[in-house]
Amino acid sequence: MRTLFAILVSLILGGCVAKPDVAHYENIPIGSSKEYTCDQWLLIAINNKQRNVLCRYDHQDKYRYFENDKAEIITNDNKVFYVFENVNSKMYCTFALGCFFGDGKLKLITRDFREASAAVEVILNMLEDKIFPQQILVEFDELNKATEISLDRFFDCHYKILSNNYKLVKTSSEFPNFLYIKNLI
Repeated sequence: MRTLFAILVSLILGGCVAKPDVAHYENIPIGSSKEYTCDQWLLIAINNKQRNVLCRYDHQDKYRYFENDKAEIITNDNKVFYVFENVNSKMYCTFALGCFFGDGKLKLITRDFREASAAVEVILNMLEDKIFPQQILVEFDELNKATEISLDRFFDCHYKILSNNYKLVKTSSEFPNFLYIKNLI
């Protein structure tokens, strides 16, 4: 009798999957932890009867950690990229023990790897490392869909460039492109 009851309970509970907090992979809230992002991704995949999982030991070769920038890009299929900032410990997964998520908060979700890579603050790091090319051409893609955060990032970068003895000489007709030239004084 106990065995029958245990089988019935496991069948009933085994078929129950919690609903995710978000409905689509690209709707995971900015500022989420890696653990929350992975949990939501898994629930969305299960509810959509998909087998692809974001956080798994056999996908970690697609994770990119940028120690100097304290950033990490996580993807499983190179279709959607999750960029995390303020990362001091990167995520890694093992077959036996699962994933160790590390820290960091979700900064950006994109389908474009170039955009994901650009989210790691290359120009600011270059200026901090005292690398000053004659010209800097910057494409501020985030200004196409301007938010308070994207405007803050733009002005931080813009003023940092100007404060390092550059001047803005051109913006193209395609709005987010800016050309800066080093002042020769």
